[in-house]
Amino acid sequence: MSKLNYFQNKVVLVTGATRGLGWELVKELSQTGATIFLNGKNKKEVRKCIQKINKSNIFATVGDLSNDKNIEEIIKKIKRKSHRLDVLINNAGIYSSKDFIKTNYNELLYNLKVNLLGHLHLTSLAAKLMSKNKFGQIINISSSSGEHGGILPSFSYALSKNALIFMAKILAKELEPHNIYINTFVIRFMRTKMYKTFTKYYKQRLKRDFKTELKIYHPGEVAKKIIKFLQLAEKKITGKIIHIN
Repeated sequence: MSKLNYFQNKVVLVTGATRGLGWELVKELSQTGATIFLNGKNKKEVRKCIQKINKSNIFATVGDLSNDKNIEEIIKKIKRKSHRLDVLINNAGIYSSKDFIKTNYNELLYNLKVNLLGHLHLTSLAAKLMSKNKFGQIINISSSSGEHGGILPSFSYALSKNALIFMAKILAKELEPHNIYINTFVIRFMRTKMYKTFTKYYKQRLKRDFKTELKIYHPGEVAKKIIKFLQLAEKKITGKIIHIN
């Protein structure tokens, strides 16, 4: 099945879509017949992305995932515009490298709100909307930090990414009767802003811990893999972890 045939008339929401993997997903999806809701917390950045693609099938949903009202407004807008949602990609996330004992509770809570609780809230509302059409696909974007704790001190990030993996496993059983399938992509390294910031540390760790050189994926390559996976909907795959690298 071609991308065009599968995504024709489908409605997709991508969070954290103004840069990195989210932006690459939107660019790939814009070439299909999908209606795309592009989410970002910065109104100017969202507007720039919409203008870059300049297609009538892409809509802005500005909202910070740490804010419950913003999340509710995102779903309300989708309901008003399209009356349905077929695919949710929980991609948004923030990363901070700071020792746990030097991090205050509010900092930890904010990171968890954006990376985990915001996506949990969004998934809850999205699943309700998907169930009305008796179909939906949810993709959680996690990290290898969620499995081994991360290379640098990043407690809240690693905890949230671990929880996203487990969240999908639990919800897979509950959502399957509604024909809603949820899976997690665990990504080790991509050439993103975060990777560029900590390149020297990552290279030291790779050299020390791995005998063979690991490929550092471009976000566009990962986006293509996710879109290809979504086209396997008829196989009803759910609760799975798909490792990239």
